[in-house]
Amino acid sequence: MRRLALLCALAAALAVPVLAAAQDPEATVSRTFAAIGEQIVVTITLDTPADAVVEVDPAGESWGDVRVIRVLSQSATATEAGLRHRIEVLVAPFAPGSVTFRPAVVVTTDAGSVPAPLPSLTLE
Repeated sequence: MRRLALLCALAAALAVPVLAAAQDPEATVSRTFAAIGEQIVVTITLDTPADAVVEVDPAGESWGDVRVIRVLSQSATATEAGLRHRIEVLVAPFAPGSVTFRPAVVVTTDAGSVPAPLPSLTLE
């Protein structure tokens, strides 16, 4: 039991720097409406430390009824605090009516990997 508690405490301590790794996350859609299968672009921006790697998780559950077609572009620009990442992802909804989803992006640093806290988006 003590080992489990120690392991949980260690995991929490290591997660704090990683959680702080993704600052000012933003996500926008190229338009707020799309028919089933119609492709749109999701643009994701977030700031990370200089050593962070940011990757789209196309299988993440938070995409919901939206499918990732492909990553169109991914860039990182140096800032005073680290890096500003910009990712453009081509996606398409595959459910009728309004679809709400949250892009799934993983930030990896030396401390570990965690999902970036991106906002939910809605397509009509």
